[in-house]
Amino acid sequence: MYTRYAPHVSSRVKAINLPLVITMLCWGFNFVSMKLVYKQVPPDAVALVRWIPMWICLAVWAKWRFGRIWVDKDDLLRCLFVGFLSMGLYMALFLHGLKGTTPSEAAILLATVPILTPIFAVLFRQEKANGWAMVGAVVAFSGVGLLMAGGDQKLHGSLIANVMVLASAVVWALSTAIARPLLGKYPAGLVLTSSLPGALPLLLVMGTRAALEVNWGGLEPYVWWNLAQVVFASGVVAFLMYYLGIAQIGPSAATMYQFVVPPLSSLFAYAVFGTVLAPLQWVGFAVVLAGVAFGSYCRAVGTPFRSAPRGA
Repeated sequence: MYTRYAPHVSSRVKAINLPLVITMLCWGFNFVSMKLVYKQVPPDAVALVRWIPMWICLAVWAKWRFGRIWVDKDDLLRCLFVGFLSMGLYMALFLHGLKGTTPSEAAILLATVPILTPIFAVLFRQEKANGWAMVGAVVAFSGVGLLMAGGDQKLHGSLIANVMVLASAVVWALSTAIARPLLGKYPAGLVLTSSLPGALPLLLVMGTRAALEVNWGGLEPYVWWNLAQVVFASGVVAFLMYYLGIAQIGPSAATMYQFVVPPLSSLFAYAVFGTVLAPLQWVGFAVVLAGVAFGSYCRAVGTPFRSAPRGA
């Protein structure tokens, strides 16, 4: 039986947490990197080739950090199902959705995850309902509506693509709620490593043929550089830095850092592609972030947890 792991959270939280800053920079640029990779590698192939080195690196790290790479046998099935959702179905929806939308819009839609997660937590009776947090959810989703309706479809993402990205956010939030009992028992890094094989069957079905059809020897250098960013920087390094940040300042404070991903993604997209949001979409952007920030704050200060997630 695994001994419960309790990370030390410093009582003196620094104004800026460097591991989380690194994570958000990687995740902010990840939307741009994937759009560049898509010029020569299709989404299904990206999903598969990202999984393989990412799991190998995390398995080596988990063995060194925890002395094991698997959760206990009784929890393995739940853990693998979490992986099927979070690294399988989520990736399928997100990568295909991103292909048809812009980095900025995708990042804003994914910013709804901190609001979607407590909704599932209430449905699964892991948390008590918080009325003010629900107000934040309504505000955030009204902003999503403005984002989807406000863009020139010739210049911005298609409605179907944006719906797919939003659906991926729903799947990610659902997987987080399902993983909550595991995160109360094991370090988050061990849960992540143990869950990844659950995604492999879906990724193999999706990506094997696509990966075999890619002319890997003919990829442009910029594609290789951005693929490395997707796999190692946004995959391995960013996740490890995120869990280190959780261990240092706690999950609630760490979640707040995710609000900077959409503006970072918008900035990177403008710098690389010259894409900008339409005026009404900027309003939607602000409404989404305001709703998510307000709801997350109300949840953090007013909602008791039945099982708190643990750090790396």
